[in-house]
Amino acid sequence: MLSSAIDRLRIAGRPIRWQQANGLATVLLAVGWLLIAVPTIDSSPLFGIAVGIGALSLAFFGIQTLTDGPHIDLEHNPSRGRLVAVLALVIVSVGLGVAVGI
Repeated sequence: MLSSAIDRLRIAGRPIRWQQANGLATVLLAVGWLLIAVPTIDSSPLFGIAVGIGALSLAFFGIQTLTDGPHIDLEHNPSRGRLVAVLALVIVSVGLGVAVGI
């Protein structure tokens, strides 16, 4: 809500854009997930691996948001390699989710 009222935050006298704050918060959330995943690998390896993969994906998204601009460019013609990578990530994520659920 505040992002529609002001353009930037001021933290320690330094202007910070909203997507930078959002990206940093996402990275910190991913770190928290990793701190949960690592101790559980011994007792529940599948859960630990699933949470670890989710945390790494979240960290990647947070870093991309932190370093990129406030926009998301959608490609009109995405490359086949990118489509295959996204499809593989979806299949692995859904498979791990189902395996943890069972």
